[in-house]
Amino acid sequence: MVMTAQSSDEQTGARGTDRKPVTLRAQLREIAGKPLAVDVLNLSREGFQIAHHRAFHIGTQIWMKLPGLESLPAKVKWSDGTKMGCQFATPLHEAVLEKIVAGSCD
Repeated sequence: MVMTAQSSDEQTGARGTDRKPVTLRAQLREIAGKPLAVDVLNLSREGFQIAHHRAFHIGTQIWMKLPGLESLPAKVKWSDGTKMGCQFATPLHEAVLEKIVAGSCD
């Protein structure tokens, strides 16, 4: 059974850091899986939200390949069937986040 309920943080809008809206195409893959093209909707130092076309189990370990960066490990925190929120294993450096956000507006 695929869990698609939103976490209490997503339902209430409570987050650890501010998410910045972006317009990015990125690659996401499960461990030993094939990369999927996804649209990144917002990004923070701790995580991101994407639009996707398939369901992921909450807690699934994934790898996210953002433009200009190596693949970064993350974990699925919530999924509603069309969107998904994930948390990076290690937060992005603020300067890296700002560079990605600035590049998404080009």
